Amino acid sequence: MNSLKYILLTCFILCNITKVIGQNHQNDFTKTLHHYYLEKDEKLLEHSIEFFNSNKFNSEQLTPMITGFYGGLFLKDAEVKEEFKIGFQKFEDPLLRKLFKQLLKAEDIDELMNGFPISPSQNDMNWAAFFSTGNTKYLTVILKNATHAENREDLNLFLTGASAKWSLASNAQNHKRVSNFLKKNKEYKDLSKDILEKEPADFKKQIREVIIQERAKGNWL
Repeated sequence: MNSLKYILLTCFILCNITKVIGQNHQNDFTKTLHHYYLEKDEKLLEHSIEFFNSNKFNSEQLTPMITGFYGGLFLKDAEVKEEFKIGFQKFEDPLLRKLFKQLLKAEDIDELMNGFPISPSQNDMNWAAFFSTGNTKYLTVILKNATHAENREDLNLFLTGASAKWSLASNAQNHKRVSNFLKKNKEYKDLSKDILEKEPADFKKQIREVIIQERAKGNWL
């Protein structure tokens, strides 16, 4: 990494990517991406086609979010999956069509997701799957990743853990199911308590401080 600024931007953009892309489109697709499990969009296919076809995105960058949101949803809702099987060819981006084709063919999307490398992007993928399904098993993956926040050897693992803690703290303030999950979690009881007691801004500050400290030691340059 060439700069501290790039490291931080990568971390925060990846774990909040649905908000970032939502700001670039006139339609409020962000709400759908964050609250589908609470309020199903009966025209998801139509709105998805409109959203992706009217914006220019790096399909590869959005792969984790798309995989989690739509893959998790296809596993949960057979009716939505059938609709996309018929309509996914309407996506103009060939890479996007290829990705949806893979997701629609996958027999076990969870197995596919579990094989994704540990990274901030893996957090994004599981957040997206939670937002589309409401299944807290995806939060379990994120909370487990949060244990890597203490890593000072591997920058990727540190960012994975730090972004997991920050995103859990942030979403716990907006999603009761997330806060309840953390309150009831027994396996990582102390970690969950720490996440609930601190503000998201506290974790952002800690990330900056740790990176500055490690760079001063000659690490993570």
